[in-house]
Amino acid sequence: MKLENIYYIFNIFAPIITAVGIIISFWFSLKTLKEVRREKVLAQKPYLLFEQGGVCDKAVFVKAGRTSPGFSPAVMQRVKKDVPPDAISIRRDFLVDGKIRLFGTLRNYGNGPAFNIELTWIPKLVWINGEKFVIDEIKNQEAKYAREYNTKPVGEFNLLPQQTTGILHWPMFIEMDYNLCITRVEGYFQLSYDDSFGNHYYTYQGYHLFTQYEAEVPLIHVTFLKSFFNEKDWKFDE
Repeated sequence: MKLENIYYIFNIFAPIITAVGIIISFWFSLKTLKEVRREKVLAQKPYLLFEQGGVCDKAVFVKAGRTSPGFSPAVMQRVKKDVPPDAISIRRDFLVDGKIRLFGTLRNYGNGPAFNIELTWIPKLVWINGEKFVIDEIKNQEAKYAREYNTKPVGEFNLLPQQTTGILHWPMFIEMDYNLCITRVEGYFQLSYDDSFGNHYYTYQGYHLFTQYEAEVPLIHVTFLKSFFNEKDWKFDE
């Protein structure tokens, strides 16, 4: 092949080779950028979990009418319309001598701070007067079992790594048990929170709840169980 032909062929393919090189370089740069961003997110990722084990607390019977901590009276008038106005509400003594007293230990085990923390109690099985009931989709539409009204604040809305907080109030299905019929509940917590980049996370963790209303000091006992990846992984352990 003559040198002149080689020159013409090179002029044809050189821009193509250059373009391919630019594309490959751009792809590697983009991949590196994504890896850097991913590492930054992982370095700031929070992870919330209750310390496992059983905790017992006093149940307080309060004639609070159709009200509930954290909800507007107008909303509760609608939600608790079937509750007798003089019925008791089951509460916690969360304020003692001017100090907030929490229940359970919720810790941030992650590398970064957690923001906008919300806790939802999700009941799956409920024993009423000793008889077991499954909380299915139809039951979930009842206010006392609905996620909307069983989403409760914890002691702190934001947690730095290794900081702790805890539960302030009982869930709505316990609060509204004015006939003191619930003896046991099996379900899980859904913890929802954000990281410093605005990414949203969920943690799921099982619980056993037992009531001892007939005791000299009425009690509620909660066992914080192991965590799991998503809601479909929850299972009932006898």
